Amino acid sequence: MCSSDLREHPDIALVLNMLGYWELRVGQLEVADQHLSEALGMRAHLVGDQDPSYGSSLLTLGSLRIQQQRFSEALLLAQRAEGLFSRDGGDKSWKRAMAETVEADALSGLGRRGEARRVAQKALAADWSAAMPQFRAQMQATIRRLGASP
Repeated sequence: MCSSDLREHPDIALVLNMLGYWELRVGQLEVADQHLSEALGMRAHLVGDQDPSYGSSLLTLGSLRIQQQRFSEALLLAQRAEGLFSRDGGDKSWKRAMAETVEADALSGLGRRGEARRVAQKALAADWSAAMPQFRAQMQATIRRLGASP
């Protein structure tokens, strides 16, 4: 496989999305933005904008937008991801609930705390058993920050 072929493989988009996630976690927001935007574009091109992996890229980019205090953009990204995950995994999907967690953070950043609490409460009803621990921790932190009750 030559180097030009690498840009045409969905696993490269997965790696870029994961790299961007960890860059976000350690505060390297500028480079995270580059990698996450590239992953989103690759996934749109390679698997289409209706694929759940595209939703994962939307969601990670939405989390970055929260950190950048670009709350309106984060809200749109999270809502789009939520729609993809709802279709793919139903109302109890932890991925849908993770999108709701990002949505709640965005709503809170926009000053819409009551609405944010309602969205966060909805996320609590999901089956989080298959989620990685860092995602459960993010949801729990959002719930505490918003004063929503489990």
